[in-house]
Amino acid sequence: MADSIFVDDLIALREDISEHNFLSGRVGEIAKIVTLKEFEVEFRDEYYRVIAKIPLKLEQIQILRHETTITDRLFWQLIEDANARSGNDAEQQVQLLAATLAERSIADIYAFGMLTRKYMWFAYRDDLWAAAFVIQGRGCSDDGFTDFRSWLVGRGEKVYYDALQDPETLIDLVEVKCDYGWAYGEIAIGVEFVDSDAYEKKTGQPMYHSPGNPSIPKLIGAFWDEEAALRMFPKLAAKFGIGECEED
Repeated sequence: MADSIFVDDLIALREDISEHNFLSGRVGEIAKIVTLKEFEVEFRDEYYRVIAKIPLKLEQIQILRHETTITDRLFWQLIEDANARSGNDAEQQVQLLAATLAERSIADIYAFGMLTRKYMWFAYRDDLWAAAFVIQGRGCSDDGFTDFRSWLVGRGEKVYYDALQDPETLIDLVEVKCDYGWAYGEIAIGVEFVDSDAYEKKTGQPMYHSPGNPSIPKLIGAFWDEEAALRMFPKLAAKFGIGECEED
């Protein structure tokens, strides 16, 4: 049934729960289905720790999965529209995107966040990490690759899928920078936290419950060493893997 409710479904409160200082709009997760209209709901803090389990009735909550209007196509459209309006300025794009999402429902904000993480996970691949390593001047930590994938999703659907097919298609999207005599490509701000910014704008409270599974996805493919990464992407290596450079 389309209106079925499941354990682990995300919900948003329709009313304040004063005894726990939870405001309307606070997001939790169905932990137990007592009856078709009664549930035990878990609420978490910013560290993803469960801080309360509360019995609630169906009329007190909204099931976010039921109410979202965000599809994959609309997800990419929102990203690309904000990018166009910003004139390809990534920082402004993020601000515009958060403002646009804040005008939509909490369900849409969470769905956008889930899709962001889905596409970031699809890009958790060894070849793309190797390309990021080369582009960023022979250095890309776990956090650096997270930032890279967040930036990649923010470039839009075509750039994203082109890069999954051939990471060297990114060559003209990143400029060569020079810092302390070392060449690298500077990756702009990404869209990973747009949903939390939008949620806070809309509700006036932090997003305590992150969308999606917080665990780290398994890397697709086998890892590589530095020389192998440079051999994999000769065009990127020629532009970004040039080692020391002369500063102006």
